[in-house]
Amino acid sequence: MMVLEQRVCEQCRALYLPKARNQKFCSERCKATNKARRHGVQSMSEIMYRVGDRVGRLTLIEKAPPDEHGHGQWFADCECGTKHYLIRSDKFGDGRIKSCGCLKVEIEERHKAEREKKAQQLEIQRQVNLQAQIRKDEKVRQRLLESQEKQKQLSTRLLQEHPELRFTFNSWQSARTRCVNPNNRAWKDYGGRGITMCDYWIDSFENFLKQMGSRPVGMTLDRKDPNGNYELANCRWATPQTQSTNTRPRKRNHERALQAAEERAVREFLRSVAWG
Repeated sequence: MMVLEQRVCEQCRALYLPKARNQKFCSERCKATNKARRHGVQSMSEIMYRVGDRVGRLTLIEKAPPDEHGHGQWFADCECGTKHYLIRSDKFGDGRIKSCGCLKVEIEERHKAEREKKAQQLEIQRQVNLQAQIRKDEKVRQRLLESQEKQKQLSTRLLQEHPELRFTFNSWQSARTRCVNPNNRAWKDYGGRGITMCDYWIDSFENFLKQMGSRPVGMTLDRKDPNGNYELANCRWATPQTQSTNTRPRKRNHERALQAAEERAVREFLRSVAWG
């Protein structure tokens, strides 16, 4: 069996391995292009297509004169009704054009309709979710109001039976209001900063009283960590002096805050020594 050596294509000048002894071109395309040039034809499509051929939605009806650059052209009729649509041969030859432009319009309209349908579905789903959330919030609000009303009645009866718990109730109510009521003047320093009251206390004065006990004389409710929440592990009954040494720095730099803390500690030590 004879093995043929590589040759140079007479059209594209590329190396190829021939399959026959008399093969001069690397492919049928190069062979057709060379033939077209030898016959004075500018485009492959002028050989490949004839009158009456269909290209997508277009039907070729007759050849047109070449354009200013020498490219071959055709007149074609489109399925949408457009007559004598002028098209360059190389454009429909490589599949870039399949209609007079109506196909592109239809595709854009279909995509637009799909986008509008999807947006409508998303809006419907958003409205459904919104209504569900509103109903859920309303149920939560109703349960909260019922719980608050019930706790109010219990607290009222408890205070009527034990008037000495009035000061303890006021401490619990003040701390709770600062955490849950945005209209409270201290909201920005408590609820506005994310300070909350634990779930066990927030709706039950009895639970608060059970864990913290009654308020001692001369003391108020204090948080050990000024940035922590109102909960058993972070709350205590403290004197005003203790609370004054347990505040967070406000509108002062770090060095001034440390200095003020040291001064308070010295005053507290001197006061304890004086009292002996």
